[in-house]
Amino acid sequence: MIYADFEAIAEKVDSCKPNDNDSYTEAYQKHTDCGFSYKVVCCYDDKYSKPAQIYRGENAVYKSMEKMIDDVKYCRNTVKYNFNKPVKQ
Repeated sequence: MIYADFEAIAEKVDSCKPNDNDSYTEAYQKHTDCGFSYKVVCCYDDKYSKPAQIYRGENAVYKSMEKMIDDVKYCRNTVKYNFNKPVKQ
């Protein structure tokens, strides 16, 4: 299992007054990604859990996906080689 959290800075967005006769969505904030953390946790055997990954900086969403893809591969291999046993009947 992977527990993840993202952080963003909410910045005010200037906009013009919409027309009250039409439906509209008014943007008032822009969220800029600035960090993330996630942790891989094995609920069957903690020796397969991994330390938390923490990052603060630019391109946080992109960097999290790069790191997480590697950890998803780690999880798949862990299940395949350590927990893929036949079901007893």
